[in-house]
Amino acid sequence: MLDRTLGILSVLAAASIYGFVNTIVKLAYADGFEFPELTISQYVYGTIGLIVLILATRSFGKVTLRDYLKLLAVGGIGLGGTSIALYKSLAYVPTSVALVMLFQFTWIGLLIEMFVLKRKIHRNEWIAVVIVLVGTLLVLRITAIDSGAVNAPGLIFGFIAAICYSVFLIGASVLPETIPQFYKNGLMVSGTLVLLFVGFAVTTPIAEINPFGAVLKWGLLLGILAQLVPPVLFTYGAPKIGGALTSILSSFELPVGIIASNLILGEQVALVQWIGMLLILTGIFVSQVRQRETGKA
Repeated sequence: MLDRTLGILSVLAAASIYGFVNTIVKLAYADGFEFPELTISQYVYGTIGLIVLILATRSFGKVTLRDYLKLLAVGGIGLGGTSIALYKSLAYVPTSVALVMLFQFTWIGLLIEMFVLKRKIHRNEWIAVVIVLVGTLLVLRITAIDSGAVNAPGLIFGFIAAICYSVFLIGASVLPETIPQFYKNGLMVSGTLVLLFVGFAVTTPIAEINPFGAVLKWGLLLGILAQLVPPVLFTYGAPKIGGALTSILSSFELPVGIIASNLILGEQVALVQWIGMLLILTGIFVSQVRQRETGKA
């Protein structure tokens, strides 16, 4: 019971931290920095932070080639894919549009569990997803979005981010628990960094993706909030509560993100948005009712 509670709190904490990231990315764009340098720099500082944690805690372990490939897939496709697609989406469309596309992971995750992992999805989970999606639409006030601000690339990248985020959330729930926590995350983030660096080096001059230049403050902040703390919390909590519940609890990122944009960017939050956030929290509660009744993830 304690493990499950700690798992829930870890996932909620990770989602809350992620809620700040979109606002920070917008601030970094406004400060004149570009997509490649922001992406590379955050992975560099995330990797450095994890190396420090690994050395400080001596968190080393034996990893088979199969396990490493799993970690690389979850890290590269999940973490790396989400970062690339979401940041590209934010470059094309308003934050609200990028978020509503990202939050399609609430039902994509269930479909992956149902068709790939062959797990039966219970009624309350579907009800929770519907409530979360309705709440999401209210929070983002879809009818108030200027249609001229929406374009195909932004929507496509946002949807790709949702798929990648679903892969990460569910992948994190089935990663081997025998590998020490920090070591596991270090392998994921560092492996993703190598893949991203090789990919960007093909199209972007090395000088433009220097993580130790003027972008340092943004890279360090994003490295901590996007690549260091949340992945550690997710890979700790997700195996304890299961992929479907992890996907639903991750919706807590949205209300935190809206509150952050209100406090940091000065964006106003209307009554309908508060109602939407309440619905999202209600959806989380509905998903937990089944969990308490059955005692299953």
